[in-house]
Amino acid sequence: ARMSAPDTTSPDVYSRSGLQSILGLSEKKEDAEEKASEPNEDEEQEKDMTTEQMESAMTELEDKDDVQALRGARKEAAEELKEFDETVEIKKEEGDDEDLEPKNESDREKDEKAEREALEKEFAAWQTEVGMDNEAIEASLSPVERYGLHLREDVDPFYSLYAVLEYNRKMDEAEEAENEIDIDAIEAEKAEDERRAAMDGDLLVTDLMPEELVRQRNLFQRERARVKASMKRRQMTGENWEIRVDQQHHSSFYYNVDTGEARWDKPPVLLELESFNRASTVGWSMLPSLVNVMSFLEPYPERMKAALVCGQWKKAAFDPSFVRHVYPVEMGAATRSTMHRNHYRSLADALIQ
Repeated sequence: ARMSAPDTTSPDVYSRSGLQSILGLSEKKEDAEEKASEPNEDEEQEKDMTTEQMESAMTELEDKDDVQALRGARKEAAEELKEFDETVEIKKEEGDDEDLEPKNESDREKDEKAEREALEKEFAAWQTEVGMDNEAIEASLSPVERYGLHLREDVDPFYSLYAVLEYNRKMDEAEEAENEIDIDAIEAEKAEDERRAAMDGDLLVTDLMPEELVRQRNLFQRERARVKASMKRRQMTGENWEIRVDQQHHSSFYYNVDTGEARWDKPPVLLELESFNRASTVGWSMLPSLVNVMSFLEPYPERMKAALVCGQWKKAAFDPSFVRHVYPVEMGAATRSTMHRNHYRSLADALIQ
């Protein structure tokens, strides 16, 4: 038995590992584990030598295409083995767990910046390929993306009260904008048109001298009075009415060039002028039927008695067409200017007529 002093003995001596070290069992076990863990170098060398010898032999015997095909097949087989290798998946999962660890703010900003730059590059490449046409952009999207785009553009008012209120507000603003008349904008546009016409030479613009202002004002007043008088004359004479033909119905109508009025029937002013011209041409012989009846009666006493019936009969009985005017010799020679209708030189001539 191995004896030791109480002062030099440590508590580890009485443990299991301490007893194994005293008996010499730990060293033998460690040597056995090391020998078991060491690979068999001779077997690996033999295996490597056989592989190298096979490859060299294939290279010498086969063509280059066959050698490349063999290497490609070996590479594909190695990649397939990696897919089913659990150690690789464990490493990937460990890497994912490491990514989930909290990062610093600087690292997070760098990642966001890198992601933003990648998205910008991808969008630029996509925009270069598709172009700026809206139809081409919409055609390049997937059905889900296209639905999302239309959903963002056209909001269903049944589940968006804000969209309804916003739509009503825009419609009210559009109606107010249409009804409002901006006088300042109209004046500015008018001034801009005059300036552009003056620059193009379509409008002559000069600065009037003070002594020319009165003369120009008087000239303007005279021209305005002349234009108004001309319009009044055309209105009285009916010259402002023109006969035009409708392109659709090929019917004639009357058009007023001054006021822009159009009518199918003849204007009253033209009817009055036509009646006046007809009466002037026939010498006012177009009398009513009552006057025609009175012409068959004797002047006295039948026509005088008929004048007592009523006012209309009296007017017809004393119509100027029944009057005979006899001019005396003192009036001078019988000329066309003095001898009008029913005017005679002598009583005998008047009775004959």
